[in-house]
Amino acid sequence: MKYSVNWKDVALVDYGDVVSFLMTTDCPWSFIDKLEQETKYTESLLQDFPYIGAPIFTDIHKINVLEGYSIIYKVDEVNQSIFILCFWDSRRDERRLLQRLKI
Repeated sequence: MKYSVNWKDVALVDYGDVVSFLMTTDCPWSFIDKLEQETKYTESLLQDFPYIGAPIFTDIHKINVLEGYSIIYKVDEVNQSIFILCFWDSRRDERRLLQRLKI
């Protein structure tokens, strides 16, 4: 059975911030489109293979979406759900990620 994928509000804000930032730079539109496509593809992978991402903590996983961008997520086996906690730009300070996850 497929898992449902649920974005936490803060993860949606992360994603929107990344796309908004890229739109204000010289980033080609084709890259922004590819980021969107790869994000959707990654979501579909997680529905079928919830543990495909590398474990970074006991119950938190990380999967690369596109070079430099990752999804940080948690699996809820009981409800067969995946909760996307962060959409992460890997060039950011990793300590901020740890703070965000309260680890």
